[in-house]
Amino acid sequence: MAKNKVKNVVIAVGVVVGLDLVIGFVEGASGISFGSFPYILSTILGGLTYRVLQVKVQEVRADESARQAALNAAAPGGQAVLYVYREGLLSKFAGWNVTLDGVALAQLVSPRFTQTMVPAGTHKLGVTFPTLGVKGSQPKPCETTFQAKPQEVLVFALKPKVGRIPAQFVRHEDAAAARLKLARIPMVVPQDWSARPESAVTKEAV
Repeated sequence: MAKNKVKNVVIAVGVVVGLDLVIGFVEGASGISFGSFPYILSTILGGLTYRVLQVKVQEVRADESARQAALNAAAPGGQAVLYVYREGLLSKFAGWNVTLDGVALAQLVSPRFTQTMVPAGTHKLGVTFPTLGVKGSQPKPCETTFQAKPQEVLVFALKPKVGRIPAQFVRHEDAAAARLKLARIPMVVPQDWSARPESAVTKEAV
């Protein structure tokens, strides 16, 4: 724990120093002084970086046999296979909490994926973000609704984006190609989403 704290401090200080060097270079090249505000901002960004890095990632890594079984999973009758994965360089630093029909599914950093089965019908994927401890800094949660068909394979990428909602779910049209991509990254064991209330699922009409 202490080792990780020191590493996070070093990274945060590196962010501040790096930004200060860039600001100083721009001031020197332009001959214009920006005053103290950019340096104050770089310090704030360094502090936020430290807070993000201090957020504990809670994951249970699947072993290789479980990962291979998930990658080759076939849905039983009346269900579909669902994969969710996270990608992006900056996404390595803090876990995002993925929910399915309002129930916790997994916490994902990049690159990670998780897999579960869902009954045919309408479902909702969501993601919430770490609390940084700064008033007004908490991003809005991201949600998307999808329809699952029997024996269907669904693959969603959780990607970062700029804005008040800093993430989006992107569905892959070619699930087979997406599974080949997942074969190269670690898997996180999903939480017991099956224990959700039955009312959380809108079943497909028969």
